[in-house]
Amino acid sequence: MDTVETIDNKVKFIMETDWLFQEPIDFEHKKYVLLAYFKKIDEKLNQNKLYPTFIELSLHLASLQTLIKEHVVLSTNKNFTSYDDEVLLKELTAKSIPNLSDKDMNEVNKIIKHSSDKFLEYFNIVKSYWTIIYDSIELNVKRNRKSISKPKGYMVYTETETNKIFVWEYVLNPLSPSIDEYSIKLNLIYDGNKKVLSLNKILESNSNFTEREKKTAPVFDFKSSVIYPIEETLLPLFKRKMLAYVFQSTKIQPIKKLN
Repeated sequence: MDTVETIDNKVKFIMETDWLFQEPIDFEHKKYVLLAYFKKIDEKLNQNKLYPTFIELSLHLASLQTLIKEHVVLSTNKNFTSYDDEVLLKELTAKSIPNLSDKDMNEVNKIIKHSSDKFLEYFNIVKSYWTIIYDSIELNVKRNRKSISKPKGYMVYTETETNKIFVWEYVLNPLSPSIDEYSIKLNLIYDGNKKVLSLNKILESNSNFTEREKKTAPVFDFKSSVIYPIEETLLPLFKRKMLAYVFQSTKIQPIKKLN
């Protein structure tokens, strides 16, 4: 798998999913490769950065399981547009493993057994971080609660320690016409001191929505008791918390079109 990155080189995976078959195919060597890999994961977790780590670990786990069952390695050439851009099933490619000697295959099997446990362990660690931070985030609908099923709106977050406010426009887009799953396209329209401009002034001056959309679009307000990295942690969880709230509140009805 090629290194995954955006055009501005922001999103990268640490290790390719075919790492097991890269030379040398040696159990002891691969243990050191894994040690270095998980050391980098630890560094991300020490900074409370959940994405794209969570996505990458999920892909590695899925690839290992597919390797065991079907003898192929999963990868993706997806052009990631955000740290938490989900990898859909249709965006995965299966790569056949190379022809190996019995000796090399024996080494690979030892590597698979050892690495599967480690990947599952770290996946559960990151999942625990994810759950703790997700549950600590507060969400309130600041205005236009009746419009939360509309596909356009605003997300607002204030860092209480710095008094800095962030305001995003969002647009919901269906991932598939057959299922009620949506991606969220975000546009940061303001970040600055909360005392400089009121929310009304920010939306009036910076929003790209129509005047009608500005007046009727829902405004979701988020609070976090701890300052976490915004792009790698808070924003991905804000999006998922908002979607969960919308679907629970509208009884899992499809998002309405904005007339």
